[in-house]
This record gives sequence, structure tokens and C-alpha cells, in this order.
Amino acid sequence: MTAALGTEEATAKEDIVDFLVIGAPKAGTTSLFEYLRHHPEISLPPDKEAPYFNDDRVYGAVPWEEYVRNAFPGPERRRLRATITPHYMFPVTHTAESGERDEYTVPRRIHQRLPGVRLIAILRDPVERAYSHHHQEARRGHDDRGFAEAVDELLRPTELERWRGRFDTANCYVTTGEYGRILGAYYETFPAEQILVLFTEELARDPEGTMRRIYDFVGVEPPPRPPRNLGKRYNVSAAEQRFDKVTPATFVKVASGNRFARRIWHSLSEEGRKRVLARYRQLDFRFHAWNRRGEAPAEEEISAADRAALERLRAHYAPDGEKLEALLERRPPWLPTLPREGSPQSSSAPNP
Repeated sequence: MTAALGTEEATAKEDIVDFLVIGAPKAGTTSLFEYLRHHPEISLPPDKEAPYFNDDRVYGAVPWEEYVRNAFPGPERRRLRATITPHYMFPVTHTAESGERDEYTVPRRIHQRLPGVRLIAILRDPVERAYSHHHQEARRGHDDRGFAEAVDELLRPTELERWRGRFDTANCYVTTGEYGRILGAYYETFPAEQILVLFTEELARDPEGTMRRIYDFVGVEPPPRPPRNLGKRYNVSAAEQRFDKVTPATFVKVASGNRFARRIWHSLSEEGRKRVLARYRQLDFRFHAWNRRGEAPAEEEISAADRAALERLRAHYAPDGEKLEALLERRPPWLPTLPREGSPQSSSAPNP
């Protein structure tokens, strides 16, 4: 009986993912992936994106054990498994028109499978995030609207309600930045001690200190030396990409579904798999560096119409920012600084 229980516990451990970086998109998740993958006690999928709980083509269709086996094909001597999937702060993807989901769907799915998982969110000023997101989709040819036109359309009450429950990357610019609403569902589903919320500004200003907070949160020691790439920015928006649909990750996904390729992979020694993964990561980084052309428009190039749209977004996000502050018990850095108690600005007396 004891041996049987031990076998069950070992099997359960094989199916565990220890922590998830859940988003937000365009907020630094790629940089976190590049820093974390160097830690000797953390195992990540070869490619950053490994969605499960938010994708109806996978969730309920692919057995969890198979997903874990495919997502973590490398040597299993590392202690913790993790995925970095910013789409966990989007609505469920590829759901039928009649099968809309709300912001509680993904947290509840995660909790059902991984009740003890630790969750990390990294958040960027939602106005900057929306502008960057639109720029990316316009560059890719997914949205031919100008930024101001898109914002005006997506701020309509009917559109806000629509895209809070459905996924479409070209129409989620606004709703994805409603962090208080989205994270509120996670905080109602998981204990607060299982959630760590970081800000993009913190990662940029103090990458080493921010990574130490992550290591402490997930329960690993900091590496003997910080990653050599620590502080390097990844996935910075560019004006154009040479290739959008085909990347090194495309070939990995194709190979992972091929029985012959999987047999070859599992026949390799642990050292052989390490060499293949190292070579893949080097190729992937070089490809993405080569694939960028130009840079995102500088701030002074933003049109007057777009600046006005940015201000409308700022007003839209203000109530949600207050909700986020209440959840975190600290003020997000993009909200105006509150006057100190006793300062002239804090006086409630009317102006003369």
C-alpha cells in the first residue's frame, strides 16, 4: 500500500507545473523568459508560448499529461517547471461564438488542475501597453485602423462588453489593460500569497532585485552569478518584420507532433538534449534579432489625434487602476502620485 501511494505521488509530481507567468502581454514577459531559462533549477518549455488553460483547442482536447510531456521535453533534473503565457490574461481563445467565457474561466481552470501553483503577473502602464499592442497588430497587417479610430471604436460600451468575453488580438487593446478586473478574478480564486505582481518599470530599473523577488517567491536560490543577459530588453517593438508566421518555434511545434521526430528526441542522451536545446535557443534569439526592421515611432512622432486617444484611454483606465491598487495594497506607478497627508494639495478646504 505504501509503495502504491509512493508511485501515485511520483506520478502526480510528474504532472505538476510549479509556477505560471500569466502576463500581461507586451509588458516584459519575453524578458522574464530569457532571464529565467538560465536558472539551473527552473525548467521552461523551449518556446515561450505554451498555452493550455485559455485555448479551447487544447483544453479538454489534449490530456494534461500529454501537454506536460510535450511542453517539457528536456532533461527532468531541474526542480521546478514553469510556463510563461501572457494570454492567460486574455479571454479564452478559439471558443465558439455561442460559448463566451468571462474573466473567471482561466483562473478556475488553472485552480482545478493546479490549486497550489504560484502565479506571477508583470504589468505595464496600460495606455503604453495598448499603444504598443496596436502598433504590433497594425505592423502585422491584422488591423488597418489608425490608433485613434481603433480606440474610439473599442471604448464604446458595447465593444468593451463584447471583447471582455471574447478573444481577438486586434480588438483586445483596451480590455487587456483592465488589470484590476482581470487580476480580481485571480485573487478571488487563489490565495493572495500565491500571486506575485510586478511592474515593467521595476524590471527595467532594478532587474537583479526584481529577479531575486521572483526566485524567493517560487522557492529557489538565486544563481551564483546573475544571467549574462540580465537587463537586456527582448521583443522590443519594431516597425516591420521580415517574417511573421514562420519562426524557429514553428518548426518545433511541427516536430513535436511528429511521431518519428519525437522518437528521435527521446533516444538522445540527457547531454544530447541539452546541446540541441541550447542550439535552438541561440538560433531563436538570432532569428528574432534579424527579423526586426526599423524601430517603433518615437514619442515626438505621435500625432495629435493619437495623443488625444491616449488621454481618453488614461481616463478609461483610472477607475480600474484604483481597483488594482486596492487588490495589491500599493499604487501602480502609472497612476498620479497622491499628495502626502498634511500637504497643501491634500487640504479639503475650498479655494478662495
